Amino acid sequence: MLTFSYPWFGLLILLPLVMFLSPKHLTRHTALRFSHFDKLVKVTGTKPTSGAVVISPLWWQRILITLTYLSLVIAATKPVWLGDPVAVEKSGREMMVAVDLSGSMEARDFVDPDGINVRRVDGVKILLEDFLAQREGDRIGLIAFGDDAYLQAPFTEDFSTIAQLLSEMDVRMAGAGTALGDAIGVAVNHFEHSDANNKVLLLLTDGRDTTSNIPL
Repeated sequence: MLTFSYPWFGLLILLPLVMFLSPKHLTRHTALRFSHFDKLVKVTGTKPTSGAVVISPLWWQRILITLTYLSLVIAATKPVWLGDPVAVEKSGREMMVAVDLSGSMEARDFVDPDGINVRRVDGVKILLEDFLAQREGDRIGLIAFGDDAYLQAPFTEDFSTIAQLLSEMDVRMAGAGTALGDAIGVAVNHFEHSDANNKVLLLLTDGRDTTSNIPL
């Protein structure tokens, strides 16, 4: 469906008609009267013309001017083509993912799909990549915690940003401890500002709480 953002600009199409119907502006100039004009013309060999000369544009020039003006008026109205409405189903679920970055997450006792031993934190990243690919319609938030807990991303549907933040996370980035209680506290505090019916905290850790200010 074609709509116009500024339809009132369409009234400009009447401007040429208003100018055509408006009174003509005449400019008077003084003239020199010469009693022997015919003799002067004969002597000089010139051909006299009418006092007022109006130059009219050719037919193709008229068409070009008309099309140019119409194009400018249409552009001023800012036409927009709107397609059919698309229904987007959303589950209304908001999920907070808290990732442990303590020193123990550096242990190489996880196995990747190729059978290679990797660090625990890298194994978590592999699991979360598959997890994010299945979360269509959900909103995901991200917390990193070590000695303290930090909100990396609020609830968002931009999973590419979440994936980018996950890839940049590394062991001891937030300290070597395990502030498990603080991570839960940050998540609960963030959930308080959410109107979603389904709220889920996914806590990924390999140890017990060691440095939290909020006891479990």
